[in-house]
Amino acid sequence: MHRTHARSGKKDNDLLWKFYAPFRIISLAALLGLTACNSTPSPLPLTASPTRSDTTLTVETEGQQALIHIHSPGGIGGAAIEITSAQRPEKITLRFYLHGLEELRFTYADTLITASVASTGEHNISQMVRQASQPEQPLSPDSPFWLKIRLVTEDGSPGNIPLPNGYIEVEAPPDFIQSQEGKFAIEWIDFYR
Repeated sequence: MHRTHARSGKKDNDLLWKFYAPFRIISLAALLGLTACNSTPSPLPLTASPTRSDTTLTVETEGQQALIHIHSPGGIGGAAIEITSAQRPEKITLRFYLHGLEELRFTYADTLITASVASTGEHNISQMVRQASQPEQPLSPDSPFWLKIRLVTEDGSPGNIPLPNGYIEVEAPPDFIQSQEGKFAIEWIDFYR
């Protein structure tokens, strides 16, 4: 009887082995997939260094977008940003946690873009570009140098300056994103004093 049981057990084990084999392969694949998901995250696509000690910069990614959160309690500051990955972000967004943005300078290569959000009225946005030794030129929203700027409030209501809760979001210009430039600098002033 013991033999029969042994054989029967072997047959049962063989049947179980054959029956559960696909499940074990799926389980192994899932385990490997989870291990891959828990592997070391890829490095951030850029670094950001503030020019003032009271400024805090935080870099994160959302898909192919790099986000730089800028906290500047004094309202005046600057930063140097460098793309460090071989694959460039498709979009770079700056989020200024400021009450206003009287002036923003975005500089790369021989290009200087200056933007301003009016603190009165309808908060009109004006922008200028200067390249190399060329005179400064006004920009329109269809320009490849245009910085998309919007006021974002915590509750989704229309932004107003001074902006007490929320941030001012600025997208790097298409010209910079499409270029091969690896560095840019920003300088900002919340309100002229």
